[in-house]
Amino acid sequence: YPLELIYAFFEYTNPAIVKNCLTKMLKNAINEKCKPYKNPEESFFIFNLLRSMIRAAYKMYCKPNKYFSSDVMKSFDTNTYHLFIGNLAYKEYINLYFLFKSVFKEQSLQEIENDLADITEHVIGKCASPPSDKICISFININRLLDACWLICNRKKNIEDV
Repeated sequence: YPLELIYAFFEYTNPAIVKNCLTKMLKNAINEKCKPYKNPEESFFIFNLLRSMIRAAYKMYCKPNKYFSSDVMKSFDTNTYHLFIGNLAYKEYINLYFLFKSVFKEQSLQEIENDLADITEHVIGKCASPPSDKICISFININRLLDACWLICNRKKNIEDV
């Protein structure tokens, strides 16, 4: 049940906090001169949260007719969520399926999960090999999926409130 997982995800945490932690983790994974990341349990926690969210997004992508409606956004949505449009193309913002399709055509679920694990591994300990070349692409795609899932969650809340 991917929608239930997404709703629980955002009841438990804030997307800005998750993005901030993921950014710190990526910075530490790429830059050897950064101070060691002093919170490995937070790294594992963020890893597990994001991995679950990515898998829920992938399941939604695989069954678009079940999870994405063809309805255009209501006018109230365009003002409420304008802060997140910077990460999404307008077409993706209107119909989030286009974002899911774009992300999972660019990278497979396995590639995104492997890069997330790579970030976590490099943050927690010293690794002999450098991170994957596509780690930044995965970072961007994870942030885009996070924004899309947040929008799904909040659009449902607004529909229930109306």
